[in-house]
Amino acid sequence: MDERPAQCTICYEMELALRPGKSWLGQTPTTMGQICGWLSAMSHWKRLKEQMPAEDYNVRLEEKARGILEEVTRGTNHFGKDSPIHADVRFKRTREGNLFVGAGNVLRALKESAQVWEDNIAKSRWLKTRLWTTPGKIVIFRKDEEDPRIFLPIKIPDGRIELHVPPEPPGPENMFRGKPATIKSAECVHYPAFLRFYLWTMPDVGEDDLVLWWQIAGEQGLVGYRQRQQGQFTVTNFRRASAATVEHLVMREMMKETTLR
Repeated sequence: MDERPAQCTICYEMELALRPGKSWLGQTPTTMGQICGWLSAMSHWKRLKEQMPAEDYNVRLEEKARGILEEVTRGTNHFGKDSPIHADVRFKRTREGNLFVGAGNVLRALKESAQVWEDNIAKSRWLKTRLWTTPGKIVIFRKDEEDPRIFLPIKIPDGRIELHVPPEPPGPENMFRGKPATIKSAECVHYPAFLRFYLWTMPDVGEDDLVLWWQIAGEQGLVGYRQRQQGQFTVTNFRRASAATVEHLVMREMMKETTLR
């Protein structure tokens, strides 16, 4: 809760439905070396590297990578170990083994849509302190065939998709080393599938704007490899949460904070 904007008092119930013929693809590598490289390319870790002694930075990076490796290999015979599959890319999994999408992916899609619509690169930064979701690990569901009111978490992906990643020319983002073309084997979840969560915003984020941004985000897609027209979704529920729901969610967050202390 510390890093979340405490001023976010408006809460919406959200449901995103994957479109027919589309898939959500896993995007997390499954070896320690690949995860460390993946993390170290992120701006947050680049800043930490500048601020911390090299030894402390490496320890912290490896701890984070180890936690991610355990999430992506959970439910396999190689829990917490490098994957034996070449160029393996997966979804992360909760402790119960449910496939999930990190809240950061969802919020990033929304912020990118706002930035595109307003043609304002600062819009994404402005929204960073005005949006968050609960839960942070957004589990992927399917509806029960006998009772569509029941949502069942997906524990096993539908298969894999071979992804051909083009070469990357030398530049500051790869320390001027360049990258050759690669082939990845990514886990995938096909239609039908759903994400359900609560979106919290500050009062100065307009509801009409959110509706528009979600429409754009649905066209752009969610979770990696969107240039292949994958991950497109439709917003099937967007409404203000009831007062009772908000009270319950706030109490749950307060209990989390107490437990962490």
